[in-house]
Amino acid sequence: GLTYQPLQPVTFYASWSRSFSPTLAAQFTPGGKPFPSEYGHQYEGGVRTTELQGRLSSSLALYRIRASNLLITNPGNPLASIQIGTTGSKGIEFETSGRILPGWDVTFAYAYNEARILADAVYPAGNIFQNAPRHGGSLWTVYQLQRGPLNGLNFGGGFMARSYRFVDPSNDVVLPGYGRLDAMAGYAFGPIRKEEKMFKLSANIENITDRKYFQSGNTPDVIFPGSPVNVLGRLEVHF
Repeated sequence: GLTYQPLQPVTFYASWSRSFSPTLAAQFTPGGKPFPSEYGHQYEGGVRTTELQGRLSSSLALYRIRASNLLITNPGNPLASIQIGTTGSKGIEFETSGRILPGWDVTFAYAYNEARILADAVYPAGNIFQNAPRHGGSLWTVYQLQRGPLNGLNFGGGFMARSYRFVDPSNDVVLPGYGRLDAMAGYAFGPIRKEEKMFKLSANIENITDRKYFQSGNTPDVIFPGSPVNVLGRLEVHF
């Protein structure tokens, strides 16, 4: 990889990598032989910047990936696996996050991903790879009160979305796109320990509108729905 920083707030980078992963010993082809190892390579380049006097940082990346022998669930038998000959994906990822005002943090992310089958003995070249949305993004913001009797109280929320996905490499079954709203609230109190208040109480609420959606699928017969409204409470103690 290479990194070049022409100016203090701007950094350009480029990288190339190869990957290799043996398959599990317990996984065998329909003929009873071990699956060949998975391997691939990736090209990536992009730029990272800082804005608002360092309070906000952003990154933009472009990538291209080629992978061979990827293991997936057999569409005709959820208890078995098959391999896809060669797949490829290319896309763009953008993310920006930081504190735009005192106590106000914001994170925004967007990804465009075009994942397709390039060559295979069974499935046509050009088919979209399963569970790979073309578009995905999220926005999350949190504000913490800075003074007064409620100093330490923070609250926020966000939105995440995914475009349609195919369940199987034949592209016969499609899952519709969806969006989900989440929220959180927290309170930090007690004595200061290592520049933080000793106790932190928080609650996170996922899918606050209780929207019904499908998250992913292994085969046309095995599809996983998204969770209904879900509340998670947590107490942290710092010492």
